[in-house]
Amino acid sequence: LCFRQVFGAVPLVLKNNVDSYNLSRNISYFEDNKNKLTFKKIITSPSIQKKFSPLPNYETNLGLSHSTFWFKLDIRNAQKAQYILHLDKTWLDNITFFSKESGEWKKTVTGDRHPFKTRPLDHPTFLFPLKPGAQSVYYFKIKSMDTISIPLVLHKEASFYKKEVKTFSLIIFYYGMLLVMFSY
Repeated sequence: LCFRQVFGAVPLVLKNNVDSYNLSRNISYFEDNKNKLTFKKIITSPSIQKKFSPLPNYETNLGLSHSTFWFKLDIRNAQKAQYILHLDKTWLDNITFFSKESGEWKKTVTGDRHPFKTRPLDHPTFLFPLKPGAQSVYYFKIKSMDTISIPLVLHKEASFYKKEVKTFSLIIFYYGMLLVMFSY
């Protein structure tokens, strides 16, 4: 308990036999009320880093706000499998995802106010692929006029797509049944 209060959320250590992780206990957040902080300031300021704290009661819905929210996720990945961060909300206006690759920070800007092609992977929600074997801290910067909600789940890529095929099959079955019923 003391570790989380001082240093934010608990780092996630990936295990080979687990296909997905709900990340509500592993996310730290910081609310920028003035909407002025830059990524460089966030990562280089010890005083700001100390302000990151776990989500209140591990609740991923922070309500309506005009603030910018910064989220931090520490993942220790010694696995060879490819993983995908899944942000399962379609209405977030502006999402900036920061990941460190080959010693350099990579920035991905997307959201429902941006063209669909800005999404790292073609999907109705937001998917962010992670490099296998990487140990890193990831950041999300989220600003939205709608509810700030960040239900992040980390999936092994293969299990995510297997689940998506099942979901898509059920949707096709459902609409097929509707079509049959309306044709009578």
